[in-house]
Amino acid sequence: MLYGRALEEGQISELLSRAAGGRSAALEIVGEAGGGKTALLDRAVELAGESWRVLRCAGVDGDSELPFSGLQELLIAAGANAGVLPVDSLPSAQADALRAVIGLPVAATVDPFLVGLATLSLLADLADCGPVLCAVDDVQWLDSASAQALRFAARRIGAEGIVLLFASRGEAALPGIHELHLTPLDDDASARLLAAHWPGLRRDMRERILREAAGNPLALLEFPRMDLDALPVGPLPLPSRLSSGYQQQIAERSPAARTALLAAAAETAGDLRLVLQALDALGVDPAGIAEAEAAGLIDV
Repeated sequence: MLYGRALEEGQISELLSRAAGGRSAALEIVGEAGGGKTALLDRAVELAGESWRVLRCAGVDGDSELPFSGLQELLIAAGANAGVLPVDSLPSAQADALRAVIGLPVAATVDPFLVGLATLSLLADLADCGPVLCAVDDVQWLDSASAQALRFAARRIGAEGIVLLFASRGEAALPGIHELHLTPLDDDASARLLAAHWPGLRRDMRERILREAAGNPLALLEFPRMDLDALPVGPLPLPSRLSSGYQQQIAERSPAARTALLAAAAETAGDLRLVLQALDALGVDPAGIAEAEAAGLIDV
């Protein structure tokens, strides 16, 4: 359940409803770190339901210099795993462009225009079998080649039944795409969110968290886990205070848990088996993952 986002949720629901009737749309959700952008993407997937084809990818800071790394993740969601792409109906040049993106050998070099055109064509083909939702998180870390291809497609969709939702931190990253700017939660929504997840807080602690979180959903969820007196105060922006709190929590964990978190952070696709293989190669007890999860630092 989302708190204080009824208007935003309604706008996304309207886009999905229109697309189900054949009217495509693109929207970029913009807000600060922890402001609820990912939660809105998750809610969009819930609202779409099983009748929609859902494709997801996210920008990763360490991959931002690797051309088409973000688009490759999206293509994998479309069926590119094991080198298989649903491109048989695309013109050969466009099909080769997408095959090149996922690393398959082709004769032609990668033309950014062709990749953008092929991305649009592929989404349109997928929409022939039902509406398609593309949810792209952390666009600020998306490699520029992927961002250009997805922006190209987003600006040219029309009557296919496609919704492209982007989430960007800080400022809009895709010029020409309609923007939805998230504001902090109001006092009532903040209080309800905190009470729902931390019902046993003392009144003084609850009031302090509400004051210091300033309507940031992530801060409302995470500050109760942290030693607020140990966090920096003053002019530091809220994301920096959260980062300091996470660093403090990580430092208190065992070496196995810290290494497990490092391995999970380095493995960007969410492949638990690969993380476990890495821990085994390092001679690290995999119980560190359970410790990190119990501390609320990771979800398995």
